[in-house]
Amino acid sequence: MLSMAPLASSADGAQIPVQVSAQPSSSLNQSMPLVRITVNQQIDIKDLPALAISHSLQMKWVQISKLRFDAYAATTVLPNVSYTIQIPTSFACNATCSVASSYPKTIVSGVDIIWEEQLLAQLGYLPVGFVPAGSSKSTTSVIVRSTTTTTTSSTTTSGAVQSTTTTTTIPATTTTVRTPTTTLVMPKVSLKMTTPIVDKTPGAFTWLYPSLPQSLSAQWVPGVANQILKGAVMSFQDVHGLPTTGITTFATWNALLLAAKKSQYSPRPYNYVDVAQNLGKSAPQLLTLYISGVPSFRTLANAGITAAPSDPGTYPVYLRYATTTMSGTNPDGTKYYDPGIPWVSYYNGGEGLHGFIRSSYGSRQSLGCIELPYSSAGTIWPHTPIGTLVTVRV
Repeated sequence: MLSMAPLASSADGAQIPVQVSAQPSSSLNQSMPLVRITVNQQIDIKDLPALAISHSLQMKWVQISKLRFDAYAATTVLPNVSYTIQIPTSFACNATCSVASSYPKTIVSGVDIIWEEQLLAQLGYLPVGFVPAGSSKSTTSVIVRSTTTTTTSSTTTSGAVQSTTTTTTIPATTTTVRTPTTTLVMPKVSLKMTTPIVDKTPGAFTWLYPSLPQSLSAQWVPGVANQILKGAVMSFQDVHGLPTTGITTFATWNALLLAAKKSQYSPRPYNYVDVAQNLGKSAPQLLTLYISGVPSFRTLANAGITAAPSDPGTYPVYLRYATTTMSGTNPDGTKYYDPGIPWVSYYNGGEGLHGFIRSSYGSRQSLGCIELPYSSAGTIWPHTPIGTLVTVRV
């Protein structure tokens, strides 16, 4: 019966009113409808009027039933932008239809996570590669050719080391600390990349670094905002001189599109830090640094005591100091003030990786941070730039 009904138009030129029931989206992105409308009369999709949308966003209609249509974005939806859409409540139709009545609706756009992951993966900021639909190969591939071993010695601190970010200095004392491990393995990893695909493209993701532990790989879920994606965004922002918020702002999105167009790949290897507290086990507390996805350095570490435990989870490094002063309150209420703490990489509030002199390492001794021998902290620090993920496991 509906297929035999006449379209909403008049042969004598009179306009026919068409009632519209609309369901606006709660957020905007490239792949979801902006608004879904249901009309009370059959209308040819080519006669539907375009909706007025701010910021010059163009739209297109998609018919999903005889009386129901979805409006999709036909041009790029910018992330974290407030768009105002004139939501129709009625059309006036003759040869074509026009919006007879409407009301404004402001909707904040989200981020197309899959598209964002596609771009970041192709540029080397994620531990995954992107495989376009119809292809069997990722646009990015990783080859570990060989490794070279650099051996360091136990650290003796003497004199003062000036911080690059604060005016604090390490006190001029001489202290020798026995280093639990002295070997740094620097893998030689080659990345093979094809020209990035800028437009959103159907495809899948493949894990690039098989040596990375399950503590990280288990967290990767395409299309879901998580710490792996946040760390990649922060790393990209840091490389491109943007505020390292981990939030894909309008400026970040534009920079990401431009980087893909110019094939501006990440200048950094994909590094990762895993801390095993081994609570309730006979094993000592151990930190492992992965460089280019390869386990490259291990050292004993001290996590937080029972009264001030280290928070388990995965966090991106967000602030770094060559040396700084740490102060606060002990669990018993007394205050502490420790100047000259070296090689600090904060990843979770006041918790960070840093050097600290102790008589031993491998057990719970800190107030939540991950304490390391000076030489170990100095070895690790250059490999934990902003956005590097740190996992602390119980």
